[in-house]
Amino acid sequence: MQGPPQPPGMDLNYVIDQAMPRTQRRLGGGEDPQRVAALEQQVVQLQGQVSELAERLDFAERTLAERRERKLGAGQ
Repeated sequence: MQGPPQPPGMDLNYVIDQAMPRTQRRLGGGEDPQRVAALEQQVVQLQGQVSELAERLDFAERTLAERRERKLGAGQ
């Protein structure tokens, strides 16, 4: 099962490895509550940034589509 598409240049495995090295994941321990809280905050911030970028991309795509439609309409 695959999740949603990743932004270009985003390597989810790298992000996970930085958040929790493989040895800690395998052993199931070593979670520092402060580190976890800081990482959760970073995730919230990144989710907000991704949301904002998605809105900007949607706006840019709509704007380009509208310009194309006007240009095609004027050329007929």
